[in-house]
Amino acid sequence: MTFVKKIFSVFIVLTFILCYSACDDPEEVVMTLSESEAVEIIEIALQSNSGALTSNIEDVAAQMREALTSGEVCDTLYNEEILKNHEGNLLMASYTTNISYQLECNNLSVPQSATFTSSTDASYNTNRITNISSSTFNGLASSLQPMAAAMSINGNYNSTGTQDISGSNPKSVNSTFIADLTNIEVNKVSIEVFSGTGTFSLTGTSNGESFDYSGDLLFNTDGTATLTINGTVYEIDLN
Repeated sequence: MTFVKKIFSVFIVLTFILCYSACDDPEEVVMTLSESEAVEIIEIALQSNSGALTSNIEDVAAQMREALTSGEVCDTLYNEEILKNHEGNLLMASYTTNISYQLECNNLSVPQSATFTSSTDASYNTNRITNISSSTFNGLASSLQPMAAAMSINGNYNSTGTQDISGSNPKSVNSTFIADLTNIEVNKVSIEVFSGTGTFSLTGTSNGESFDYSGDLLFNTDGTATLTINGTVYEIDLN
């Protein structure tokens, strides 16, 4: 073999190797929803201006405060509609919530608790996620008596929606987010959540591939929540 032929043969081999590396192993496209993307969706649901979980808790608490200060009658069903828009640097949201509730009183006609149901239609946009969703929130608000500084809310939150996630690996998501909440404490003056726990699940499909995440929620005194999924802990700002 001549020197020129040897050079040519080496060139062919190198070309084959480079082509195999660059062409036969393209960047993997992940279809299903990753844990970090699930956390992004849940994080927005926990923000107080998104029209999702924390928004519903605060809207119910605010309505209970209004009922107590306006002297609404015990054992009477009330209905209220709430419309809100939020325009922030990182989040833009619009939602409508309808709340039905009934005050339960003691024998002196002093409110003690209230059963409630609410439904919400919401949409929001961040720099990565566009969401359209519908949700329900049902439960019991207690510690409504005047001497109590905080009210306690127990209930079930259920939201179904679609999320479009942009970026290098875009996703089209259909999701269901369910949270069971226990002893969520809300300051009656500021209407801020400062304590309570819950369990949650986020299920659905992403680009046709199914996903299923579940974990625990802990609401903290500093306006944050602790989210735990598969042993990994995430701190989330509610504001």
